[in-house]
Amino acid sequence: CRGVFVRGRQYKTWIRFSNGNSERRPGWMFDARGMAIKLTGVPGEKLMEDEKHTQDFVLINQPRFFVDDLKRYRKTLEAFMRGGYFDQYVVALSKLRIPVELYLALRVNLNFMSNPLHQQYWSMTPYRFGVDPEKKFAVKYTAKPRLHDKPGFFSRWLTRLGWNFSLKEEMNRTLAGNEVWFDFYIQRFVDETSTPIENSKKMWREADS
Repeated sequence: CRGVFVRGRQYKTWIRFSNGNSERRPGWMFDARGMAIKLTGVPGEKLMEDEKHTQDFVLINQPRFFVDDLKRYRKTLEAFMRGGYFDQYVVALSKLRIPVELYLALRVNLNFMSNPLHQQYWSMTPYRFGVDPEKKFAVKYTAKPRLHDKPGFFSRWLTRLGWNFSLKEEMNRTLAGNEVWFDFYIQRFVDETSTPIENSKKMWREADS
């Protein structure tokens, strides 16, 4: 282990669950959901000057990113950030290649969820693990909730279709009666076929990594 992944170390942590859309939307609308983890009390240098002694992990509730080309991603993002249903769901999506990228983008942004605390989250893209040039390698991250009695499919739909449904209120109800635990995993690079670094559209299967 290296960095923050040292056996026995503990860190005080902030965890923020968020929407993917930058626009205010009704609570019942489907959307990408994020889990941002900020560790505090982390030693070492940082590239950014505005914050010291922290480390961030940003995760999304889908394992694959919908595009692996920065120029096309920028065009898609520029259209999406203009807001409005037409720009976000017609213009932005028209920048993507059919069928794979369009399918992945819709899967991320039209996501069904009844409680953010019941979901698995992924880093989507790989990151460098380690500083030493001779020992560094690529990894992805994932966080899985420890669930002993996860609601079934129909129960989740009934919750989602309930009057005044709110993801925030569902989280509050869960946390009011129980502790919630997530296990944080590292997926390690194996080879360019099963765990490619540049192709973010391919899923790193847990059986492989």
